[in-house]
Amino acid sequence: MDLTRGKRQLKFSEKEFIQGLQTMGFGPTKDHRVQSSLKGGQHLVRGTKDDWKNHVRDVWCYIADRDAQMVINMFKDNSTHFNNYFFEYLAEEGELRNIFWADDISQTNYELFGDVVAFDATYHTNRYSMVFVPFTSVDCHKKCVTFGAGLISNETTNSYRWLLETFIKAHGKHP
Repeated sequence: MDLTRGKRQLKFSEKEFIQGLQTMGFGPTKDHRVQSSLKGGQHLVRGTKDDWKNHVRDVWCYIADRDAQMVINMFKDNSTHFNNYFFEYLAEEGELRNIFWADDISQTNYELFGDVVAFDATYHTNRYSMVFVPFTSVDCHKKCVTFGAGLISNETTNSYRWLLETFIKAHGKHP
């Protein structure tokens, strides 16, 4: 009975559970195992591991062309709800090329500790092959502080020029 079509349909709560664990970096197989242990056995979980994998695949297929717009909408929401939140993006030919953001804490950190700024463009680990560039420095307690971050699509002079000009625009002064 556990494998009938009706018992394999995922409820909204299971779908929400899968998405919650997906945002924390868990895969659908681990999600299913966690849910099984929480409920007390696989026979108490709706759907099989393959059903959970199929749900994740379907979500990614749905998001496929809208993911950049979702990111831009999230940053727009942040800028309307939080004071001193800055973000800017560059889109060319319908593709998100570059994006930079800095919140109010980053801007305060820059005012206090912005004499020297370091940025490291070695992170290249996301699925879109964009380069993550954090702007950091050290505070008076020798702790790292962040002044903002950016994603660039390629490591060209124009991309870095855009990123650095946007950084100055966000903070209003040179380091």
